[in-house]
Amino acid sequence: DRRGPRREWWWEWGKTLRGGLEEGRRGVLNGIEAREEAGEATAEASAESLRIIWPNYFADPPTAPPMPPLQISPEVLTRTFASIAEHAGRGTLTTGLPNVPAEIPVHFIYGARSPLPPRTTIDTAALIPHAQVEAVLEAGHFPWLELPDAMRASIDRLPL
Repeated sequence: DRRGPRREWWWEWGKTLRGGLEEGRRGVLNGIEAREEAGEATAEASAESLRIIWPNYFADPPTAPPMPPLQISPEVLTRTFASIAEHAGRGTLTTGLPNVPAEIPVHFIYGARSPLPPRTTIDTAALIPHAQVEAVLEAGHFPWLELPDAMRASIDRLPL
């Protein structure tokens, strides 16, 4: 079954997030990620890795807002991504989402210019027969930050 979330997007997402980074920044990012995978990264280093790629989550990286102060646990981050990979491998969403009851409204909203390929949202929504999907065309990964009015309009269109 080719419906639903698959892991192929993982590498595409990483490549897009690194797009436009100068070599030195890519090297710092790669070093931090290697330390995260080895369980040797500090919270400060993990926050720095996110600061490096933060602008690439937005439709127009040069105008991205500053990253808010975040506390990041390298251990939790590593375990979260391991859990995502495990569930993708087991097909948890693929087998579970089709069973979402029809009386529960489901509305996916995504930024069409997100570094995550749009198919990740579209394919996931396709698993729920009654799900609706809407793209905020000029937004990246955080449409509520970039275009809050468009995000609000999409939410306002939800059936009640």
